[in-house]
Amino acid sequence: MTRVAMGESMEWQRALRWKIAGLLCGKLALLTLLWALFFSPSHRSAVDSAAPGERFGVALARPGSSSGRMSIVIATEPENTRD
Repeated sequence: MTRVAMGESMEWQRALRWKIAGLLCGKLALLTLLWALFFSPSHRSAVDSAAPGERFGVALARPGSSSGRMSIVIATEPENTRD
């Protein structure tokens, strides 16, 4: 290989390296943006022991209630009555 051919060979490899580095940096920027929009701590809600019951309309009775055992109370909506 001559020096000119080696120089041309190195030139396209350098250009390819820059393109790959640019694509990886762009991909990292997009992934960071997606994380910030959908998965950051500001989008997380606190979950305590009552949260699932409230979500599904079921309330757990507290230990030590009348029967002494844990019981499940199903919350129902009041019926609409017409006067």
